[in-house]
Amino acid sequence: MDCLSPPLPEQTAIVEYLDEQTGKIDRAAEAARREVELLKEFRTRLIADVVTGKLDVRKMAENLPEEPLEEEAEILEEDAATEEEKEADLEEKSDDEG
Repeated sequence: MDCLSPPLPEQTAIVEYLDEQTGKIDRAAEAARREVELLKEFRTRLIADVVTGKLDVRKMAENLPEEPLEEEAEILEEDAATEEEKEADLEEKSDDEG
């Protein structure tokens, strides 16, 4: 069975290109992982500072918006819809059993 393949220099160029691109992806993924770790450390430290009284959040709380942000509101609406669906499913199951 014959198999067509590009000439060796073209194969080498393809391999080098793919190595370069996957290297970029690997570096970006590692940078994202590191940022997540730093955010977790910051969050832990922030919570500890608030709990121990080293940081007073009352002034920050005064500057919070009265209404939730649009994204937060959408998430809350989705969560509520999901809960309603779960409750409806439970009611259907109990009606079927009863």
